[in-house]
Amino acid sequence: MECKSHKWTSGGNVPSAKLTVWNEAMYYILLAPEDYRKFFILKDYSEKGGETLGEYYIRAYGHLIPVM
Repeated sequence: MECKSHKWTSGGNVPSAKLTVWNEAMYYILLAPEDYRKFFILKDYSEKGGETLGEYYIRAYGHLIPVM
């Protein structure tokens, strides 16, 4: 299980270094037994982008999310 509380940058840009940590977490989740595959994130909405950071991650990096 992973829990992240990352937010958009103060200028409303993508916190790319923090999303690299999310990518690493996806790899570990893939290796974990299915009963332990949980990933929680803070819901942080960007007025600039019109989406939450989680929605952005799914759109940009959805191919890295293990199928559960």
